[in-house]
This record gives sequence, structure tokens and C-alpha cells, in this order.
Amino acid sequence: MKFTVLIFCVLIFFTGCSKDNDKEKIETAMQQINSKDTSGALETLNFLIGQNPKNADAYNARGVVYYQQNRLIEAMEDFNTAVNIDSTHIEVYTNRGNLFMVMNAYENALIDYTKAINLNPKDGLGYYNRGTCYYNLKKYDNAIKDLTESISLMPDYPSSYYNRGNIYLVAGRYKEAINDFTKAIELNKGHFQSYINRAIAYNNTGEYDKAINDCTEAIKINPNIDKAYISRAQAYYSKELYLKAIEDYSTAIRLEPNSAVSYYERGRCYHMLKEPDKACSDLIVARNYRFEGAQKLIEQICK
Repeated sequence: MKFTVLIFCVLIFFTGCSKDNDKEKIETAMQQINSKDTSGALETLNFLIGQNPKNADAYNARGVVYYQQNRLIEAMEDFNTAVNIDSTHIEVYTNRGNLFMVMNAYENALIDYTKAINLNPKDGLGYYNRGTCYYNLKKYDNAIKDLTESISLMPDYPSSYYNRGNIYLVAGRYKEAINDFTKAIELNKGHFQSYINRAIAYNNTGEYDKAINDCTEAIKINPNIDKAYISRAQAYYSKELYLKAIEDYSTAIRLEPNSAVSYYERGRCYHMLKEPDKACSDLIVARNYRFEGAQKLIEQICK
């Protein structure tokens, strides 16, 4: 059975500290950014840039504001300007790399993250960002290497364990994935994605009760994530608890009406319960969503 993996990518934007008389205005803008007062921050930074158009920190900070306002082109323009003013500005490379990630321009992000690392080889977040970028490029060995370095520099950063766990999960290294998700949970007990993905790993190792427990915990934290119900339903199916599986797949469909996998798997449950009409109805929906394997099963069980 094919299991769904959640990848969690934290995009963290920094602003530097100006080294001149504009420092106070930069700090004011940073406070406004942190309090989500983007209009106020933009006004502060526009004034500052008008007074000092060579202030890289101001362009960097305004790029962050534009990003928060979803004005991505303007954010990119400001990050580019900041780099042109100061080619050693680590935070700008980090921010521009994060923006490239949002735009799915992973190769460009990789270049910027590498520049940030070269400027500060002891920055664990730089390795985390680049490792996440490598993951999206499917360069898993490089991703594991960078995330491992991130963990050595920032051993209490849960997202590094989580993302490395995802890579192990994709690679079928389930025990290592479980270890990393467990560590991520120890560091952040409210991180429901770690519970869901550890459940996926447990499903693959045949530890269905543990998978059920993890999904239940994830649902307690956030009851509106369809993948938690899907993974728990998969465990119920493996334990031949078809009615419970149907209940969870139905909840997943309510949360995500276009969930082809939920229709397909619920159809399989109905088939096991010898309810062909319901089974075929669900399988037809899954086929209409072009779910792999749906047509073949329809041909086998639907008359």
C-alpha cells in the first residue's frame, strides 16, 4: 500500500541590524514586522530608504514585509537590491533563498543557501534550509548530510529531525524515520505532523497499534487534518477492522472531498464487507479522480 508523506518546511525570515544611525528605525520596523503591522513597517522602511538608498538592511527588511503581504516580485527586487549593496549580507541570502523555495525555484534557492553557509559555516539553520532544499530536489543523500550537520549545530531544533525523518521514510528506512520523528515529538509535543508521519512508518513496519495511537494523538492536536484519519484507517484496515476504517475514511472525505485515496480505500473496505454497490460507487469516484489501480479493481469486482 502506498502511504502519504507530509513534508514540513519552515520558512524563517531574518532581518539584520543596521550599523549606522538608521539602526533605531530598522529596529522599529522589525518590531512592526514581528507584530504583523506590515503597513506600519512599510511606511517606516519607505521613509528610511528614501533617506538612505544604500541601506541593505532596510531593503532586506522591506523584502520581508513584501513577502508577508504576498507581494513576491517586489520582495525579490528588494532582496536583489540588498545583495547588490552588500554581497556579504547572510540574512539576505537566507531570505532570498526562502523566497525561491516558495516559488519552487529550488536550484536558485540552493545557490543562495550555499552562499549563506559559506559566509557562516557554523549556522545550523543554513544547513537546515539547504537540506530541505535538497529534499525538494530529491537529492536525498545530500539532504541527509545537511540535516545531520544542522542537528549537530542545533540539537534542539525539531524540524531538522522531522525533515530527516521524512527522507528516511521515503527511502524505506523506517526505523531511522521512527527515531527521528520520536525526537521531533520530544522537542515539540504539539507537532501533529510528526505523529502522522511516525504513524506512516509504523504502518510500514506492521506496528499497527502504535500507528493508531499516533494518529489519535495527532487528531487530538488538530482534528481537521485528513491525513491523520487516512493513516489511522490504513492501520484499521490492516487489522481487519473495516467498519472503523470506513468511519475514518468518511471523515477524511468530509475534510477533503477530493481525496481520491480515501474513496479508493473506503471502496476496498466495503468490498471486504461484501457490500459491492457501495464499494463500486467509491471506486468509480476514485477512478474519476484518476487514482492508480481504481479501474483495475472495478473490473475485478463490479459487474
